[in-house]
Amino acid sequence: MLINASRFTDVQRQIRNEVHSRLERMQASARINGALPASEALKDPEIAALHDVFEAEFAETTNSLARHSTKAQRSCGTDQAVEVNSRSSGTLNYSDHEKTGLNVIAVGGFSLSRGLTLED
Repeated sequence: MLINASRFTDVQRQIRNEVHSRLERMQASARINGALPASEALKDPEIAALHDVFEAEFAETTNSLARHSTKAQRSCGTDQAVEVNSRSSGTLNYSDHEKTGLNVIAVGGFSLSRGLTLED
């Protein structure tokens, strides 16, 4: 996922930090309450919000999508929200993730729109 919201690196850092915090909350909720029965799990505000979005966007799909989304969530860890700009140390090093693939939320500006190469 790419978030290209501003050319200012300070704004990019703030956005990256907010994304990182949000991912941490969602993952903590999934770890703590994700295996509970639905009626209990949905009492968690993060799980309820994820459920609402899932229902709105994917209500017509099969259960296989839910299995894949769980795998995708695990692969995008809290350390996978990175800044991509001239000041950041965050890089997209694909060679370190050849077997599993690299799943990140990249936050940047000009580096994303002008000089970023994405591999599949």
